[in-house]
Amino acid sequence: MITAEQARELNPKGRIEEYKTFLEKRIREAALKGEDFVFVHEAPYSSWLYNEQKLDDKAAVEVLKELRHNGFYLKYYQYDGSTFSDCAMQIYWQTNAQTAE
Repeated sequence: MITAEQARELNPKGRIEEYKTFLEKRIREAALKGEDFVFVHEAPYSSWLYNEQKLDDKAAVEVLKELRHNGFYLKYYQYDGSTFSDCAMQIYWQTNAQTAE
């Protein structure tokens, strides 16, 4: 039998609010430090832009759409080293950002 938490996770509307709350907090923290960008390394956000056309999380798609609508620039960040690899979603809000939308 499914649990109540699992049922909430299936509801895209609930996940949209969860995602937006998390990302807004990270953006505000960076902006208050005087930054004009933030790297989001945490899952599931870090992989959203890897292959956005195949992203099957409808809540994530809506959040990405809203970020862009609100003037943010988004870019997938990936680093592959010999002993370390990293990926993140980069969110920019400077006026001269040279990123892929």
